[in-house]
Amino acid sequence: MNRINNIVLVHGFWADGSSYNQITAQLLAEGYAAIAVQNPLTSLADDVAAPNWYIVSSQDQAVPPELQFNLAERMGAKTVVLASGHVPTISHASEVLEVIREASNRG
Repeated sequence: MNRINNIVLVHGFWADGSSYNQITAQLLAEGYAAIAVQNPLTSLADDVAAPNWYIVSSQDQAVPPELQFNLAERMGAKTVVLASGHVPTISHASEVLEVIREASNRG
């Protein structure tokens, strides 16, 4: 299976695309075409044409993990759970990178 090279990273409600700075830099260094969007969330709900993944933060104190699971299910997303707080892109950047790499290899 071919690797997906174009990666669009979408932030959550309480963060913006800059939370992906460390991750985007690493993906670019690995040869991916990666971008973190700065769109309002309302414009993204109907634009998903590719497989999507959702990282559930199991120790999130802002958005209950149960709600995260529900949102991921409604999106039809593959779910990955990280033992992190609300912003795993910063606190668990290397683990988030691994999820992105796995997603890109699954096409």
